[in-house]
Amino acid sequence: DEPTVGLDPKQVAEIRDLIKELRGEHTIILSTHILSEVQATCNKVIIIHEGKIVAQDSIEKLERMNQGSIMLTLKVRNSKEALTKAIRNIEGVNDIEMITSQHYRINMIEQDDLIEKIASEVIRSGAGLIELSPGRAQLEDVFLKLTYGQNS
Repeated sequence: DEPTVGLDPKQVAEIRDLIKELRGEHTIILSTHILSEVQATCNKVIIIHEGKIVAQDSIEKLERMNQGSIMLTLKVRNSKEALTKAIRNIEGVNDIEMITSQHYRINMIEQDDLIEKIASEVIRSGAGLIELSPGRAQLEDVFLKLTYGQNS
């Protein structure tokens, strides 16, 4: 249960290596809410919600469950209050989450001109576009979708 909580970075790396080494010949059950640990150490995952198994597969296959959606990283020079609302109102944007005042995560459908529309909105707002880069869905996104019905 939460095997890396309270450990220093060197100890975390050692525990991860041990788990990876042991999983070759043994079944390891890792109970954790720290999904970055799951991604770093596990090759198969069971997601349990309210006492029931809601998903069981490899991390790769679970992440593909969010196919059809893209996660964007957006970095701006100056946060503008209306920027979040304006981006959320663009058709095809599922959600926008402010990570810091200058860093956002955007969940959107795959659509040819949608990234261009988002970039145009950022420029129009005067927020100062620094970075807009696509990524892939993470295990956290799949977990939230399966357990809480959220597209984060």
